[in-house]
Amino acid sequence: MEMKLRKALAVLLSTILITAASAESSFVGFTGISLDVQPESKALPQVFVNGVVAGQYTLNDSLSFKGNFQFGTGDIVSHGLFDETPSTFSIREISGTYTHYKDDSIMYFTALLGDQSSFGSDAFVQQYLGIRNFPSKLLTPRITPASSGMNAFSGIGIAFTGDFGPDALGVYAFYDRDKINDYPQINTDLRYAFQPGNSVFDATLGITFPVETETPSGEEVFVLVRRMIFRTGISTLFTVSDRMQLFFQTGLSNLVVPDLSAISLDDLYMFVEPRVSLPSCDLNISFFCLSDSTLKNLPFISKPLGCNLNIQTLPFALFGHTATAGMDIAACSARNPDIAAAEGIDVVFVPHIDYSLFTGNFDCSITVHPLDYADVSKLLKFSLSYKAQF
Repeated sequence: MEMKLRKALAVLLSTILITAASAESSFVGFTGISLDVQPESKALPQVFVNGVVAGQYTLNDSLSFKGNFQFGTGDIVSHGLFDETPSTFSIREISGTYTHYKDDSIMYFTALLGDQSSFGSDAFVQQYLGIRNFPSKLLTPRITPASSGMNAFSGIGIAFTGDFGPDALGVYAFYDRDKINDYPQINTDLRYAFQPGNSVFDATLGITFPVETETPSGEEVFVLVRRMIFRTGISTLFTVSDRMQLFFQTGLSNLVVPDLSAISLDDLYMFVEPRVSLPSCDLNISFFCLSDSTLKNLPFISKPLGCNLNIQTLPFALFGHTATAGMDIAACSARNPDIAAAEGIDVVFVPHIDYSLFTGNFDCSITVHPLDYADVSKLLKFSLSYKAQF
């Protein structure tokens, strides 16, 4: 048995090496790294490093593999470069895909370990419709290849996706564990996107089946499914004119059947953003009520309910390369704000400049919280990031 396993592994490895050496194989990668500097009033500033490395290796027209890895460190100043510094490393995705071509359509069959590309992320629209300007810049972290999703699922799953020209279809089945109640659950999602004219429409319907092995009376059973959790979402980008677009995204994440009384404002997500292109700059105005999954990945929005004004210049030449400059002005609060309590509201000013270099972009920004003027550790944060595709 052991000898057969060794032979099978040897054949598999030889096949991969031979195929990798062929002219059909190719690799496309993405990398991003950020350096955040947080000043301290009575000590040296804190410095944090975060990074993403992702890539897709295509063996031939039918078989490809993807990986996405993220890392981060604690304060490298207080711990020192040569001492033990707290750090994190996570495997966000390892997947293999078989591609089948039929007439005018392309079908993908994927086995996935890691994070599901949940609704809200523009990865689906990017890959299958080829649209790059779909998501809001506010919802896209500085060093990731796609915007943040509304729901977070991580585990093992399978997916069928189809590219049918003007539209795309995705069917997902995912197994993971509920992080609060620690029971297994099966997540299923149906995703559909299409492009009518110059507009874009992306929608999803998902159902989670919590799997239990014990009845309310304490009797053990093999499998028990007592309820279903529905989630829905719609993202649209309407092209009103050559100079104006409207991005709209909304979703509901926790519609429990039969216990409908569990619905709350915490489960409703909404994002509205008019985009206007003026002769000298681009202007985006965002109004939002964000999910916790989206919120934790954003660089300067700390609370879920609020608005943001983004002003950005048109591209201009700087030292032989292309650059843009801009400013974000945001105000946000908890979902149930206390108007009388000023400390519950966060106001942020973020001037930034983007500079294209090699195959990527540098982003330099300063985050200012003017209401925290008495504490320099909360008042300012300097960020420098670079992301590139190769």
